[in-house]
Amino acid sequence: MNDQDPSANDLAAELVRLRSRIAELEASEAGAHEAAGPPGNNEEYYRPMFEANPQPMWVFDLETLAFLAVNDAAVRKYGFSREEFLAMTIADIRPPEDVPRLMKNIAGVTNGLDEAGVWRHRTRAGSVIDVEITSHTLSFEGRKAEMVLARDITDRKQAEARLQESEQKYRMLFDSATDAIVILDLKGNFIDVNRTAYTRLGYTKQEILSMNVSQLDPPEFAAIVPERLAQISRDGQAVFESAHIRKDGSMMPVEINARLLDYEGRKVYFSIIRDITDRKRAEEELQASEVRMRAVVERAPFGAHSYELRPDGSLILSGTNHAADQILGIDHSRLIGKTIEEAFPGLVGTSIPDTYRKIAAHGENHEFETVHYDQDAIHGSFEIHAFQTRPNLMTVFFRDITESKKAEEERLTLERRLLHAQKLESLGSLAGGIAHDFNNLLMAILGNLDIAMIKLPPSSAARENIEQSAQAALRAADLTRQMLAYSGRGRFIVQAMDLNELVEENANLFRSAISRAITLHLELTRPLPLIEADAGQVQQVIMNLLTNASDAIADKAGVISLATGSQACDAKYLKRSRIEYVPHAGKFVYLEVSDTGTGMDEQTQQRMFDPFFTTKTAGRGLGMSAILGIVRGHHGAIFIDSGANRGTTIRILFPAVEEKAAAGAAVSTAEAALTGPATPVGTVLVVDDEDIVRNICKEMIESFGMQALTASDGRHALEVFRQNAERISLVILDITMPVMDGITAFRELVRIRSDVKVILSSGYDEQDSLRQLSGEGLAGFIKKPYTLKDLRDAIQKVKDTDG
Repeated sequence: MNDQDPSANDLAAELVRLRSRIAELEASEAGAHEAAGPPGNNEEYYRPMFEANPQPMWVFDLETLAFLAVNDAAVRKYGFSREEFLAMTIADIRPPEDVPRLMKNIAGVTNGLDEAGVWRHRTRAGSVIDVEITSHTLSFEGRKAEMVLARDITDRKQAEARLQESEQKYRMLFDSATDAIVILDLKGNFIDVNRTAYTRLGYTKQEILSMNVSQLDPPEFAAIVPERLAQISRDGQAVFESAHIRKDGSMMPVEINARLLDYEGRKVYFSIIRDITDRKRAEEELQASEVRMRAVVERAPFGAHSYELRPDGSLILSGTNHAADQILGIDHSRLIGKTIEEAFPGLVGTSIPDTYRKIAAHGENHEFETVHYDQDAIHGSFEIHAFQTRPNLMTVFFRDITESKKAEEERLTLERRLLHAQKLESLGSLAGGIAHDFNNLLMAILGNLDIAMIKLPPSSAARENIEQSAQAALRAADLTRQMLAYSGRGRFIVQAMDLNELVEENANLFRSAISRAITLHLELTRPLPLIEADAGQVQQVIMNLLTNASDAIADKAGVISLATGSQACDAKYLKRSRIEYVPHAGKFVYLEVSDTGTGMDEQTQQRMFDPFFTTKTAGRGLGMSAILGIVRGHHGAIFIDSGANRGTTIRILFPAVEEKAAAGAAVSTAEAALTGPATPVGTVLVVDDEDIVRNICKEMIESFGMQALTASDGRHALEVFRQNAERISLVILDITMPVMDGITAFRELVRIRSDVKVILSSGYDEQDSLRQLSGEGLAGFIKKPYTLKDLRDAIQKVKDTDG
């Protein structure tokens, strides 16, 4: 039924309720009215009744209209105290606009009982109430007075107003409803009909009201009218389909929603009748469409299953198409007539059978993006669309998306890796930036501590404190090196090396890094191709891996295996690396550490390279994130095989190098090519954008007995160098500076004087830049933070080369 139907029924019931309530109120008021009119004109007679009456009563002077007496009920009802009442007139409790009517009414007062009608009174709180007044003329304390009884009829008035409003709404809804509405007596005779009812059937209202409902029905429906009426009387309501004959003889299929109601004091059948001609026509068209659709589905490229929901709740496979046989690789003919659980055992225990039952019963469409099935001959992932075709009938369309799902999962995996890589890259940039700034601060601290040690006498008690401070600063410098390693900007001294030799030379050191309850097995493959790597950094990788493996085993007995070997890797294999940048396919040397520890779940593996992430109560710093930076800097790859309670295996790949190439590959960024004509070291130009670094370096140089000039950036350095080119024999040049960087400044200095000696300085790994400049007269490299000894050694190398 449409939205108007329940409103019509509810309004009819509301009208009945309101009429009943008004009748109750009128009966109550009538009883009070009878109590107000005993005979006589005696003040003594009225006094007991006056005081005890539950209705408000008062006596007022007919000449002055002043209150002479009020009872307790009046005080309670109106809110005025007795003293306030006796200081007022009866005009004071009327709205001003009602006072003229009051005065006219007083003028017409006669002796005896009088009905003064309905009035509006004001209470002390300011509210207005409707009261019905009954008055009686009497003599009170020698004055002609009027005794008044006031019955509050506000509730009755409101109920009458609501009744009138409801009747208006009901009539408006009744007459304007788009569905036919009829009211029948218990014999089926029409009592009332709306406009839709008689105009749709082609009759006038008078003609319909003279008929019985059975006269509208064709014989087959007319015969069961008594049965329908009895059903409504028994159950209180009924919904059923029927047909009505229009006046012109045409047939109109209808749906009837009828219920039993009290209407104007008697039982009636209240019916809402809907013309379902269009729906019946649509159903017929649907049946024809289903026949056509069945033919289309049979030839469709997607699989189709049809199910029928039985009264006992079983869902029966009733039909399939040819594509279903091909997609699933089975003959469905042997499954027709079986329940869904019997036909497809793999769905038992899943939510799909119950979901299909709901779809068949209630028509709620459902889509399953992916359903994984692995049972007997059916395997794979499927996309499913399920919908109701008719009540208790449903169809499922499905297609095999196994391959596309694999491709999508691979895409999502790559996307997650890219996002993770971007996060790590951002953290790396942050770590590198912090390390750079921290190095400059440490440079100032170490330099000043060294200068202070020079100035202090050997017997000074402060020397021990300064030495401890210097040791703390050096440990802080170690932390910055780890941060730079994580960021991929650490300083590598790259040379051709045999990984087996590194492991064997440090075997005792590696064993000391793990618990005594753990056995370390070395499984080294020989011979092993060489790799280009920084031995110190690779050693740090092995130490971190062994430490983590030891922590995973904890205090229990266990085994850690450290293996080496070589393998050829294609691009597909290398894509599985945990480093976002995939190296080129080729031959690699691997370092593999396996343990019998607790292992890692997937969530832990996703976070293991985050800086300072740990599963232990207290972490040990950058750990795996430093390994990531080191391996990335060596253009390698990382593979992890782990799971909860099954240990962890981590394989690190380093690109293998050919023997001939390796022979000349060793390059030390701290000992870059020292070429060019010999020039004695005299005045040194210190170029750095950080004041604290520039000033302490100048003071350190002057402590060697040499002169020092300073410049704050590359452009400033060129100006100072041009003015002092003859006496400047060495430049200590920071690489990373604003305005003009160190590399550009170096080349400009060489143009000014080709034999100038330049030592580059940086907190970052500048290996590529140093290799590029090694044939252009570069004298060396010193990494921040450096000590007084580091600076002396660097300058001494320049002197030795010149000598």
